[in-house]
Amino acid sequence: MNKKYSFLKILSIFAAILFALFLLLFSSIFVHSFSDNAKKADSIVVLGAAQWDMDPSPMFQARLDHAFDLYKAGYAPSIILTGGFRQGEEVSEADVGAYYLHSKGVLPGALFVDSHGKTTFESLNSVANLLSDLNIGPVILVSHDFHNMRLSKMAEDIGINAVVSPVRSKNFFSKIHYMLRETVVYIAYFLFEI
Repeated sequence: MNKKYSFLKILSIFAAILFALFLLLFSSIFVHSFSDNAKKADSIVVLGAAQWDMDPSPMFQARLDHAFDLYKAGYAPSIILTGGFRQGEEVSEADVGAYYLHSKGVLPGALFVDSHGKTTFESLNSVANLLSDLNIGPVILVSHDFHNMRLSKMAEDIGINAVVSPVRSKNFFSKIHYMLRETVVYIAYFLFEI
């Protein structure tokens, strides 16, 4: 009986430590979500999100609109769109983003499409190669605020000179939902670099 009690006590302590670490990471992601470090750069990189029949989803459109605002304000002379093809799609997220921004008045010569990634990590790796090929230096990464911490970490790990300027989540409960998911994804990235 004592061995069983000792085992349960150790297991409870271990679970409490894991939960505390999870809460600490969640809190750090929450704090980072308020950072906006936009400054002059060579280009703006928009992380892709879903597109629906050639129209950006509301989440993707918010990212594109934020990148457009940064571009119009003179933060960078070009915009790089990322996002690959989802199953059954014939047009990539990046292509839809470029089409949308062109329709808002961004000249085609200021738009670069990189549709090789399906995940954030794949997209950033592909962007790193594009930046090298085009001799582009510092960039501004645009995604949603709950992505800030992982996006910054991935860019640093890959060797991209970047700052993050996020779209602000409008719905608090939605933000908490995405931040819980982001905490799990950050752990997966930390452990497995995926």
